[in-house]
Amino acid sequence: MKSDKIILLAAALILLVSSNCNHCQSIGTIFTSVKAEELYGSVISAVEISKDSLLEILNKTNDYVMLNIVEEKAVFLDQSRNVISGHKISIKESDVFYKCSKSKIIELIDLVNSLNLSIEIRADSLTISNNNYTLEELFPCPPYCE
Repeated sequence: MKSDKIILLAAALILLVSSNCNHCQSIGTIFTSVKAEELYGSVISAVEISKDSLLEILNKTNDYVMLNIVEEKAVFLDQSRNVISGHKISIKESDVFYKCSKSKIIELIDLVNSLNLSIEIRADSLTISNNNYTLEELFPCPPYCE
């Protein structure tokens, strides 16, 4: 009887902690490039970024990064929507960027030792690819900024 209460209390605490942990959610799914094209369509436009530049940008943020292609450049924002990619660009709150877990980008980089990655615009999404894999299912911000 006492052990049942302890188990119930532990389960309730785990549920409470996990429901209040917005920063714990992993954003992004890695697909093979073939599967990504099948699911999300062809790349409309793309901008390349070196792996080293991308890792340097990721070091400027904590759990998440936001990105988009602006004026034919890959632009990255931190969680507070500050530009962290070195570009002198003014960003409005209404400008849509795509939120992704920093850990997912690192996972993509670790899958294939490629010197460059592509930030890609597809019909309804933005993706990050190396030659063999594509990171997809990023959250548009706005509206999904939290």
